[in-house]
Amino acid sequence: MTPALTQAMVDGMDDTAGLMAKSVGQQLTLEANAAWTKRAAVELRSWLNSRKAAGATHMTMEEFRHVAQQQPESHKAWGALTTVAKNMGLIAHDGYVRAQSVKTHAHPIGLWRIV
Repeated sequence: MTPALTQAMVDGMDDTAGLMAKSVGQQLTLEANAAWTKRAAVELRSWLNSRKAAGATHMTMEEFRHVAQQQPESHKAWGALTTVAKNMGLIAHDGYVRAQSVKTHAHPIGLWRIV
């Protein structure tokens, strides 16, 4: 953890610290799950191509999680995979929808446009 992040966390609420913590956490998750991330990204690309060919324009990572053959050891890896997919140009953020999974208690989740 960087000194700036540590100090921001000590100081209390800070959106910059939150973003930094998110970035650090995602990087740690990617490093810990590098092999899974690569396999899952290939599977996600294929799934997105199939969805696009079927006429779909949008998706949620929740939908992909439900059908994915590649399941990570930690559920935290899904957020990192979403960032990877966005950075690869596979998806673009397009708002929020309510989660369908009972485990997520209908909280807002990202809606992604299939690029």
